[in-house]
Amino acid sequence: VLTSCEGALSEQALTATISEQETARGNFPSPLPAISRALFVDDLQLAEAKADGASAAVLSLALNGKEKTGELMATAADLGLESIVRVCDSEQLAAAIELDAKIVVIGDCSLVEASALLDAMPASDGPVTVSDLAFLDVRGAWKVRDAGFNAMFVGKSLLEVCVRDRVPPTAICKAILSKGSVKYGLGMQKGRLEGSKEFLGSLSM
Repeated sequence: VLTSCEGALSEQALTATISEQETARGNFPSPLPAISRALFVDDLQLAEAKADGASAAVLSLALNGKEKTGELMATAADLGLESIVRVCDSEQLAAAIELDAKIVVIGDCSLVEASALLDAMPASDGPVTVSDLAFLDVRGAWKVRDAGFNAMFVGKSLLEVCVRDRVPPTAICKAILSKGSVKYGLGMQKGRLEGSKEFLGSLSM
């Protein structure tokens, strides 16, 4: 849930998201955890995010530097929030690894630059990696997947594809998960966003 920056949602968006997800309590699937992407610079903001129901917070190394980010990570841990450290270059990535970040978001760079950062990750026991890179269509999302990211933020890009191709978000999410090949496959069918019937982590019957 992106708040407190240009082009972001309202300040009440996190609370509204948590309330909407709670309507699924007791059902399957159950409520999803919410990640707060505010511009965190102090402990009070983290406490507020926790009170609003967030499960994790994205902490920007570019905004706070290594020392302050470490302090915010410690506060988040005390509050029961998962820290997700956002980096933009190799220096920030090295700092995140030194801080023992368990989840690292890479953004504000090209896919080529992001791929180089992934190559610099520890060979074993490295952090979970999340892409915060824009994409124009499902093939772009497949490129992010093929680069080796474990997950991706899709907010603005997903909405733009929904509007342009006049399809619901569910169609795009399913297409992103499909085992489509950027090199050999036909890619997405515009407006249909179809991929293979085999999905990552599941098999369509």
